[in-house]
Amino acid sequence: MRKKFLYTSKNLEKLQSKLEQVKVRSANIDDIGSIISLQNKAFPNDPLAFSHASLHEKLKDRSRYLLVAEFRNKFAGYASLTDRRFRPWTGGDFLAVEQEFSGRGIGAMIMIKALQRAKRPLMRIFVARSNMRARKLYKRMGFHSNGVRKAHYPNGDDALVLLAFTGFGRNKHDI
Repeated sequence: MRKKFLYTSKNLEKLQSKLEQVKVRSANIDDIGSIISLQNKAFPNDPLAFSHASLHEKLKDRSRYLLVAEFRNKFAGYASLTDRRFRPWTGGDFLAVEQEFSGRGIGAMIMIKALQRAKRPLMRIFVARSNMRARKLYKRMGFHSNGVRKAHYPNGDDALVLLAFTGFGRNKHDI
């Protein structure tokens, strides 16, 4: 049986050193094609999916931001975050990793950077009840269930609403 743990400063350093070949950065216009391609594979038929035009707008909007992960300088995944006015949370809208890089900790690295980058004290995400792999990652990242949205996804699956404290107002080495 594998030991379950939350990501702490000590094991984050271990994970980061293990993934020295992974770089997480802000997205730019050159990433749009890769983000759209991965989004269509990871979230087919999602009514909230980005278009090329909406991604161009997102890159200009200061309340929305995209993070991109690269593994050995190759696109490996992304996360989309939103800070809406008067809400105490940063919304984690999408997080996806290319299949060829799955299981290497890249999703965790993206989420670590997302939590550090968040401009609000909480991050709120939705995850499909059936997505056990993502649920395990989010639990290790310190997310806790805050409710359920019944039949939230196009396939009828429920969405678990998860919350976690972010790095907002803290030393980023505490995350």
